[in-house]
Amino acid sequence: MVTSIPSTGWIEALRWLMRRRVRVRVLGRSMSPLLHPGDEVLVAQNRSPQVGDIVVVRHPFRRDVHLVKRLDGWDDRGHLRLLGDNPSESTDSRTLGAVAPALVVGCVTSRIGSPSVAPHIARPAVSSPPE
Repeated sequence: MVTSIPSTGWIEALRWLMRRRVRVRVLGRSMSPLLHPGDEVLVAQNRSPQVGDIVVVRHPFRRDVHLVKRLDGWDDRGHLRLLGDNPSESTDSRTLGAVAPALVVGCVTSRIGSPSVAPHIARPAVSSPPE
């Protein structure tokens, strides 16, 4: 299961420049604390998702919306069961049902920039150099 997402290195950046990755911005809090609103991730469109992977799928009822969720497994029809890491903020298979494989955009491979810092976690203080 994915518990952290690596920062985008030069190989992933090159794959994005070569259009082998797509860039997606996270809007909601459904994947908190792993992903926060404003985080950007790169997505491999040609990778088959495995249980525990973070995937991007098109919303089954709204063409203009994409969902970023964790793959929990498959149902007996082969549809994906998707769950947000933050259930109280997530619209996922608990409300939408399982999602058809045709709606999968791809698997998250990396995070652009450094990970977000949750608002309740203080940043380390910067001390001035000794004189």
